[in-house]
Order: sequence, then structure tokens, then C-alpha cells
Amino acid sequence: MRHAERWAGSGAVEHVQAGAGRFFEDDLPGACSELSSAAAIAERGRAASVDGMAFHLRPRLLDLRDLTLELEWTSLEQKRAMYVWWTRLALSNGVTLSTDNFPIDRVGLWELSFECDRPCDLRATCELGDFDFRNFERVVSLSIVERRDERLAALKSAIDAASEKGPKLEVGTAAMLSALLNSLASASTEEHDYPGARLLAEAEQVVAAAAKGERWYGPQRDGEFWLALPVGAAGVRTRVLVPSGLAKDKPAPLVLALHGRSFDEDTWFDGYGCGQSVELARKRGWVLAAPHCDGDEDAAKLEGIVKALADVYPIDMKRVMLLGHSRGGGSALAALAQAPNHFRAVATIGSALAPERASELTKRPLFLAAGDRDFARESVEALHKAFSAANATNATFKLYRHVEHWLCVTVALPDVFAWFDAQQK
Repeated sequence: MRHAERWAGSGAVEHVQAGAGRFFEDDLPGACSELSSAAAIAERGRAASVDGMAFHLRPRLLDLRDLTLELEWTSLEQKRAMYVWWTRLALSNGVTLSTDNFPIDRVGLWELSFECDRPCDLRATCELGDFDFRNFERVVSLSIVERRDERLAALKSAIDAASEKGPKLEVGTAAMLSALLNSLASASTEEHDYPGARLLAEAEQVVAAAAKGERWYGPQRDGEFWLALPVGAAGVRTRVLVPSGLAKDKPAPLVLALHGRSFDEDTWFDGYGCGQSVELARKRGWVLAAPHCDGDEDAAKLEGIVKALADVYPIDMKRVMLLGHSRGGGSALAALAQAPNHFRAVATIGSALAPERASELTKRPLFLAAGDRDFARESVEALHKAFSAANATNATFKLYRHVEHWLCVTVALPDVFAWFDAQQK
């Protein structure tokens, strides 16, 4: 709430609100322009005068023997051309590369090489400045491994060999990681940051265990994982936080988090308050799982995801909580209506069902949240009024000031988890 109050009247929220509108209109340059202005206000107290830049660093998975890559940038400014004055790439291992005097109009490409003495996952800060002394910056991941192509080829062969004997979770996850790693090693660009060096080593260990018919994932390994859960005909890509201290005789609560349209499972870990839900779950010792959602998440599919997780981790099936934002919140409410006994409690942000469906949602505790500038506010308020009119007492509603559809998640999450705490009793 401190940030929301600080931004009140500054214009930042208005820019985020406009950016959300542009985003849902598929106007990505317009959305970037508005969000760049909001970020500039948050950082410097004034709006940006340009639309911003798009940066691409490729490949994102490098071979230690050939540390050559490309940094490409594109101006999102629509009104006039932009010329780059200088470019810099600063790596978290202390290596810095820079160049001056680029006569580039709108699009630039910088080929560069550097040195590193060991495999690792790095953070790379890409910066550039234009003739008007404006600076642009983006931080991305960059991974370095030994014998990259040989290991990727060997991994694929090992997955094929283990496909019949190995556990479905391990084989499916190794195949998913193999596809991701090959993407990072090619000229393709990924929306999120991935620890490629760690994931390659993990995939090799996973498939080695699978070849013996053994499990690799389980409560003995804590941390964050990308899993291909064996649900239905195809696996469901799911990012999972496994807290330390899990044990079979001490099952943990599960928060199943459903993302909004045009987002993905990584948003709950890397976005939505820079992974705020991860820390809130970690300090409570809860499992947090964010499946990839396509909008057809009904109660049966969510139950399949929960059971697939419970096959691997000690989850308290009586304390499964559902969390959803935007379209994901709508799916959460629909699942609650279909199978109320599957969930201990449900919290949604910027989401609602039609008021006449309120009677279907009265069997479990429900937390409804919206921002005062959220385009979903009216529908959320209408649903809550329907609960009040029916004298239902299971629904809690909170309206957050100075935030819209996206920022509302960051502001609401501490309250959501505190409310989840109360539902454990």
C-alpha cells in the first residue's frame, strides 16, 4: 500500500491503467510506451518522453568454447527516428563490453565476444544511450555451459531411451527442459529468464534417474522447479516452489495459482510483485504451484494437477487453496462452483462471475479483491453485493485504492496470504 499511496496523483497509475488497455487491444508498442512512462515516474518522478526499447540477447545458452552472441535493440518510438550513441553489456561476473558512435536508425545489431573461465548462470545488463542523453536498460539471464551441443544431443537420446521405463513426470519434464534449452541455445528469444546451466545439469540427472525407473523429484529437493505434470493426454507445464523441511509425516498446504490471459505460469514467480507470492509461501512452508493456463481450467483439470503434485510431494489435501488473477480468477471461481469440496479456500483478484451465480459459491470461504481503477471493479462489486443480498457470510471483499487491474495483485497479495492463514484454523 505504501507504493500505491506514493503514486497517488503522480500519474503513474494512470499510465499503467492506459498500458493495460493498450495491452488488451494488442497494441504492444502503445502498452510499452505507457508502462515506460509509469516506470519513469516511479524512478525519477516524471514521465518518460519516449516509448522505450526492445532488447534481444541471443543465444541465451552459450558454449564455454565459443562465447559469441548478438545484442539487438529496436526502438518502439513511433513518432520519430532514434539514433544510438553508445551501447554497453555488463555481466554479473564483472565483464563489461561497450562501443560508441552507432549510426543506427530504429534497429541495431551488435555482435560481440567475451571471456569466462567457468560454466555459470549470469545476469546481463544491456544498456544504450541516444543522442538526446536518454538511457535505456534491460536485465536478462545468460547461461554458459561446457560442450553445449554435445550435451543437448546426448540429452535428447537419453530421453528417447528412457521414455518407456522412466516415470512419466521425470521423462516428461526432461523432454520439456530439453526443448527449452534448445530454444535458449538457438536464435529464438524467451520472454522469461531461465537458469540454463542449472537446468541442463538438472535435466541430465533427471533422465539418468528415469533410465533406472527411479524418481528424481521429491520433497528431499527444495527450491523452484519447472515440471511437466502428467495430467491428461499431455503434460501440464507447472512451475513449483518446494519449501525446505517437507516430510511425508508433515504434509504442507498447497496454493494453486492461476494466471491471467496472455500471461503464463512464470508470472507468479517473476512478475506480480517480482515474485511476491513465492516469498509469502516460502516463509510459511507452503507449496506454491502455478500451472500454465489456457482458460479451460475446470474443477476436474485442477483436481488432476493437485493429484499429480501430491504423487510427488507431501501435500495436505484438506488444505488446498486456489488463487487466481483476471481470467485465472474466473477459472478459480468456476471450479469452486463445480467442486467446492476440493478447495479449502479461494481468493481471486480482478475476477468475478455473474451475480446470479453467487449461490453456487457459498460453500467455501471466498476472498474477492479489485482496484478502484480496475476495469473488473464493477463486476467484482456486483458479485459481492449478490452475496450480501443473500445474507451469505463466506465472502470477504477488499477494494484497493490507487491501483488498477495489474498493480492490484501486488497490493492485495499480503492480505490474500494473511487471509489464507486464517482459513487454516
